[in-house]
Order: sequence, then C-alpha cells, then structure tokens
Amino acid sequence: MGGLDRWIQHSYPTSRVITINKTGMPSRISPTTISSTKSFNTTSTDYSPGSYSTVQDDKFHPEYEDVDNFYEKPPIIIEKKNFSNGNPPPLPPLNQTTLQKLVDDSIHQNSKICEKKSNFKWTTIFAGIVLFSAIACLFFVIFFFKTSDKNYDNNDKIDRIPAAAAPITEKKTTKKFTEPIISANTLLTYLITKKDICLFEVTTLQAEQSRSDFESEHIKSAQILFFNNLSHSGVPVHPLQFQRYIRNLGVNQDCHIIVYDKGEQIWASYALWIFKLFGHERISLLNGGFLEWKKLQLSQSGPYPTEMGPGQFPEFVGNFQARWTAEYVSAFDDVMANFESKECDVVDAQSPEEYEGTAPGAVFGHIKNAINIPPEEIFDGSNNTWLDKANMSQIFANHGLQITRPVIVYCGTSLHASMIWLALHRLKYNATVYFGSWPEWVIRAPDYLKVIPELSQNLPTSKENLRPTPEITGKNSTIKPLS
Repeated sequence: MGGLDRWIQHSYPTSRVITINKTGMPSRISPTTISSTKSFNTTSTDYSPGSYSTVQDDKFHPEYEDVDNFYEKPPIIIEKKNFSNGNPPPLPPLNQTTLQKLVDDSIHQNSKICEKKSNFKWTTIFAGIVLFSAIACLFFVIFFFKTSDKNYDNNDKIDRIPAAAAPITEKKTTKKFTEPIISANTLLTYLITKKDICLFEVTTLQAEQSRSDFESEHIKSAQILFFNNLSHSGVPVHPLQFQRYIRNLGVNQDCHIIVYDKGEQIWASYALWIFKLFGHERISLLNGGFLEWKKLQLSQSGPYPTEMGPGQFPEFVGNFQARWTAEYVSAFDDVMANFESKECDVVDAQSPEEYEGTAPGAVFGHIKNAINIPPEEIFDGSNNTWLDKANMSQIFANHGLQITRPVIVYCGTSLHASMIWLALHRLKYNATVYFGSWPEWVIRAPDYLKVIPELSQNLPTSKENLRPTPEITGKNSTIKPLS
C-alpha cells in the first residue's frame, strides 16, 4: 500500500459514500421548466441535498474531500512535552572540534584587540616624540639666532664696543675680497666708464693747508676727506660719528671707495684701515697717489684729468651703515694674552731708531719679542709707490712671518702700523692693528714686557705691575724692576 493510501486510511477510517441523485437537476436555463427528455439543467443555481452533483461543497456533503487535498502535506502535529521536574533537560556536550574552534576564535579575537591597543599605544608614543622633537628644534633655532646677534667676536676676544655704539651691530656677511691697491690706469678706466665709485683725497693733520692744496688742484670728481674726522690722537672716532660724516659725503653701502693723498700715502693707508674697521669692505688705495697721477698727466701718456675748486658736492645722503669689525683691530688685553698663548706674531712698525729706543724727544722702545718692520721696507719712497706682491711676501718671510699665523701690528700713532697692515692685508695675512700702540703699552704694561735702553725715575710706570718682575735681557740692555 502506498504512502498516500496509508495516509487516507489513517485520516478517514470509514468508507466514503457518494450518493447520486437520479432525479433531474434543475435547469440553469429555465428554473421552472423540466426537460421532457430528462436532460440535466446545467443553468440552475438551486442546489439541494437531493440534487445530483458530483462536485458539492462541504456544506452539503461534509464527507467529501477535495481532490487537491490529496496532494498537500499533512499538518505536523508537535506534541507538547511535559517535564516532570519543570526544568528542561541539559544540553548535550559540545563536540571537541566545535569547542576548539570556539576557543581559537576567542583567542584570535583577543589577540586582534590587544594588537590594536598596542598599535595605538606605540602610535601615540611616536607622535609624542615627534612633537617634542619639533618643539625642541624650534626653541633651539630661536635661541641660536638670538645669541648669534649678540656675539660680536667669535674668537673669544673682549668686547670693545662702547656702550654708545650699541645700535651698531656686527653681522657676519660673506666678504668678497677687493684689491686694496690699484694703479692709476685702473682708476682712469673707472672714471671713463663712469663706474659707481667714491673718490676721496685724504688730508693731513693740517686741515686748512690740506683744504688749500685740494682746491688748487685734485683729481677730477674727487672729494676731500678730513683726517680729523677719522681719528683723534691715533684713536678711531666713534662709529656713529664716522657713519654720519661718511653718509653726508654720499657714500652708499655698495659704493667702491678709492682713497689717495698728496704725501707718502700714510694718510690714505690709515683711511683705508678705518673704512675696513667700520664695515666698508669695498675700498682701494691709489698706488702712487696724486703724485703718480700728475706724473702720468704731464707725460701725456693718457687723459688723466684734474680740476680746481672745492670739488663736487654730494647730491644725496648715502645709506652707509657702520659696524664694528673686530677682526681688524686689537686692544691691550689681546696683546697681553698673546704672551701666554703665543698665537700671534707682533710687528713693530716704528723706525729702527724708535724701536731701539735711541730716537730723541720721547721714551721709545718696543714690546718684548716684537719684530721691527718699518714701512720703508715695503714702500718705495723714491717714486712713491708700493712694492709688488712678490717682493712684499719675500720681505715678510725673511722676518719670520708666516701667512698661517696672525699678526699684530703697532707703532707710535697707528699711522705707520696701518701701512704695514695694508701690505699684510694685500697678501691675505690675518693682521690687526693695536691702536693703543706704544704710548699705551709703555704706561699700562708690566715693566718686564717693555724693552727700553735706559730706565729712570721719569719713566711712566704701570699701576698694574704689582707683582715682582724678573730680570729680562733686552736686545740692547738689561731690564730691571722699577724701585
């Protein structure tokens, strides 16, 4: 017996009875008319239990089942289970594979969480380190620029800038070397091509006589530069005073300055050093001065023009800014410290008589261990011109100077010292001028650092010399402590 038959028998245990009405069925066409041939009325809608119908709804034949129900799945009846103790039975134990999978998933998930926390932690630490480094670098840069503006001397020299010169700042700039000594032909080329130059004739200490000489004749387009506005008794003027004076002469910061004089170029040499000292690097000296220019003019070797009168008056005020350049100057303390460090060679630019102390009129002598090189050795007085570089270099080498060692130059008034300094600077020696010179040294220095032929009660003594001084043999005599 098939599955369907067993299901029908289970659902309907009694046999099914289908009754057929043998009487005629009301007509669907005419409810009141009965066919004589006993045909069935298919148009009637009146049904009764006694009418013949093979398809009736369950209202009249409840025992009849629609054929479609035979193909439907019988309803599933779930029997409600009753538990004796009121609690459901325990769950069956998990499979070992399922349990291991749950444990592995939990461990993997926890490891991911820990990894995320660890990554976040290290990211935060790294970001903090980067932020701290950036702030530290910013403070370092600010501190560096703040302190660099206050350092006027990188060689640990004593700050010698007067308090009144505080607005004058010294800033390290890239320097382009300018030839300090030029020929008359070079100056003539500058004048013809109308190059931006500032030409000055430097006076002597006799200002009125120098003014008269200038107005009588001078190189064309030159202006007069008074020496008294550059130095007082061998000491440079204040930088602000120099700046105001030079600006009124129309000097700009980038102007090429050329100086000359009508003597043995001692005045022009000092003027060149002063310009360098106060920060103007583009400056040169006319080799031979006015005498060489006039000689070339008389020889008719070229158009070397001169003119008369007070000279050109500047049309504008220049923008030159003075600054103290410590690399061109030395003070008393620098010379004293050199006796311990022995880093520099000291050159005395006095005449041989002044160096030996035999010249009349004052107390002459020299600083202990100083080398005497007078200007006459590097300057040709017969034609008023400087020796060439090769001869200069040989002379300095003969005196034991080396280009690798710094040189301190002094004399009696800094004038002759400026000439030796100019020659050394031309050869690119690291040279400075001790502007206090011998007059300051003979008063302030300890006696055992002075070399003087004879000592007397009239010799100025140093108040700083409070310690006993040993006997020191000078070049010509023995120096003994003062009583």
